[in-house]
Amino acid sequence: MARKTIKGLEVIITDLEKRLNEQNKINVELHNQISEMQMIADDKFENSPMYHQMNGEIEQLKAVIRLNEINTKSKDDTIKGDRDTIQK
Repeated sequence: MARKTIKGLEVIITDLEKRLNEQNKINVELHNQISEMQMIADDKFENSPMYHQMNGEIEQLKAVIRLNEINTKSKDDTIKGDRDTIQK
């Protein structure tokens, strides 16, 4: 294998740095494109019927959860009252 001079190595390193910088620029551009595509998809999804349906279902489930919490609290209060009555 031929011996490489310092000047030759510097040329190789400079070329590699140049290629790396070009690749970094490409990566940044691709990342920006992906971000834009995701934002467009998010905007479109928020306006889609499926999104509105999912939001409706989520709100219904929240209402059911709240109702269950109220029922549980009511039952706990009844149990505590019954215990107090039994202990008296």
